[in-house]
Amino acid sequence: LLGCKPEQLNPEVYKTRLEFGDALLLCTDGLTGYLSESQIGSIIAQNMSAEESCHCLIDMANDAGGRDNATVILARFVQNDEASTSEAVCAAEVSTA
Repeated sequence: LLGCKPEQLNPEVYKTRLEFGDALLLCTDGLTGYLSESQIGSIIAQNMSAEESCHCLIDMANDAGGRDNATVILARFVQNDEASTSEAVCAAEVSTA
């Protein structure tokens, strides 16, 4: 761990089932401290690549006065076009910015 003590960490852990079409966002407070959930959700919902979405979110946070480092990881879960319905394949498009 860099920059903090383990006793200062208080992770939140959730278990959920992801389906094709879902997006998973991992980010720091450098993003959530400057953008609302609705602002973040509206960018993720747009038809952009994960990389484009990450850069857009960081640009928006910076434009909103972001003074903290922001880390954004976005994974979009899509069904491979070549997979049959009986053998669905999951691919993740991941980008960090």
